[in-house]
Amino acid sequence: LLLMAFALQWGMYEVALSATNSQWVTGVAMLLLMALPTSWLDRNVKAAAAWAVLCGLSGIPAALCGPGFLLKALLARSRSATVIAIALFGCAAVQAACVLLAGTEGRDLNKSWAILLMPTLMQTAIEPFTGPEPIFLVGTYISGALPKVGMLLIATAAAGIGIIAASAALASAAVKDRVVWVIVCAWLYVSLVQTAGAFHPPQLLTAAGARYYLFGATALLLLLVVGTTHADRTLRGLAHGALVLACIAGVGQRIAGDWTSAMLSGPSWKQQVRACHPEARCVVHAWPNDGTVYLLIEHGTVRSSYYPDRLPPLPPVAR
Repeated sequence: LLLMAFALQWGMYEVALSATNSQWVTGVAMLLLMALPTSWLDRNVKAAAAWAVLCGLSGIPAALCGPGFLLKALLARSRSATVIAIALFGCAAVQAACVLLAGTEGRDLNKSWAILLMPTLMQTAIEPFTGPEPIFLVGTYISGALPKVGMLLIATAAAGIGIIAASAALASAAVKDRVVWVIVCAWLYVSLVQTAGAFHPPQLLTAAGARYYLFGATALLLLLVVGTTHADRTLRGLAHGALVLACIAGVGQRIAGDWTSAMLSGPSWKQQVRACHPEARCVVHAWPNDGTVYLLIEHGTVRSSYYPDRLPPLPPVAR
């Protein structure tokens, strides 16, 4: 059920579009490493640390897991978790240097508390059970009503917080291990930081940018899996039911979801690149439905990978 729910969640559509997005999967790899028993980490500390460095250098999502491993090290008094935390903090420093050198063009780092908090609650706690369309409707309304806080925002936030608290309590009661709270803290921390640095922050309220929340959604599913080991039959059934609901929502999204066509329609990138004339300029579209530009190729060289409004001015192609 965990594998099915993970593969079918909405964020996987964005992640599967390109090998560039493998950084989001390596972030999930760090989440799974964080959930492993400290005894396993102690026996495999060198391999785990090497894997952490590889994942941490792949992109920011995995590098953000350093505080989670540090918390695990403090709670479990684990030397191996400390080693992994140090490795990830080093990777975070490399990522920060890259950001400082490249700049943050197109990223608005000044966000209201609602835009910073609500996408995490909606896209990691609620969306796995509903798909993106209900989130789009609710989020569009909330975005249009801001900065006024209405009952819809309060009720949606309460639902998201309730799901997070319930899944954490269920998993904690099932295994009585403080690693559950490490996962919860990492879930919220990684999701909030990625929201702070995301493109087009208001759009995150409308189920866009689901790749930013792959980590958090997987954390929810992981806690539900832990909950299926609960000694109480009723609570065990509740955890199983939630996982089944997530799978049903994923299958329903694939069959009937309106947003799915945006990820699965249009010409393939390979076909578009192969159609480019070597002496001309061409544009490769990632999402043909909304005109987003992924690559600008001129004379066989990739010049940019910006959105249309941020494409640099270039002289006309010589004929």
